[in-house]
Amino acid sequence: MLIGEIATQSGFSKDTLRYYEKIGLIKLDKKLRGDNNYRFYDGTILDRLKTIKQLKNTGFTLNEIKSLLRKGELNMISCTTVGSIVQPKLEKIEQQILALQNQKTKLLQLINHCQGDCTATFEEFT
Repeated sequence: MLIGEIATQSGFSKDTLRYYEKIGLIKLDKKLRGDNNYRFYDGTILDRLKTIKQLKNTGFTLNEIKSLLRKGELNMISCTTVGSIVQPKLEKIEQQILALQNQKTKLLQLINHCQGDCTATFEEFT
């Protein structure tokens, strides 16, 4: 399939697909290009793009995704490897949740303490 079709099926833009190819996230064999240099994608690329999308949606960076996919290709991925990558992400999310909960608490306090002259109350929180 051509780039427009795989872009539609994968949900990635054509520019994103070209970028992923440029940085090595997806690889197209030279044989998969026409004489006019059009890219021809097969189902394996679509599967890989779905995996990339899932990993992106879970918070992985493109470099982390590239590393994970590479390790998978080399059969070097294990539960220990995945755990060492996922655990710091979980810790970061927990820190972000705490920061958001603190922010929410401060905003609720501001609302609850605001009586009449909100300027004085607002100054206490800044």
